[in-house]
Amino acid sequence: MDEIEQIANGGPMDPVPAIRLLAGAVMELRGQMANPSLTLPASGEGTVGGAKVVTQLAPDTDELDGLFDDRLAKALRGGGFDTVEKIAAATDEELLKVNGVGPAALKEIRQAVPGSG
Repeated sequence: MDEIEQIANGGPMDPVPAIRLLAGAVMELRGQMANPSLTLPASGEGTVGGAKVVTQLAPDTDELDGLFDDRLAKALRGGGFDTVEKIAAATDEELLKVNGVGPAALKEIRQAVPGSG
């Protein structure tokens, strides 16, 4: 187990070196965030300052976010349309059956998803 894992798991460690170690890792992460050529994968494992780092997308982050407002994206997911491909393949009638999708939302969906309808 490396030192950062030991700290994270509540293992015994002198506080001053632990704080210095964590501060160094934070500074390295800040440098990577400021320099786009040094990036961590959106989801996966890597190392920073010799420490294992695991990154993970937020569970609600998907391809519908950014295309639609939260309300419409949630309605589409709830209706089983959780990918752009599923939306593009759906008929107007199928989408209109989704609770929260009416004529105005359908128009928004068809404009946002190329090749749909």
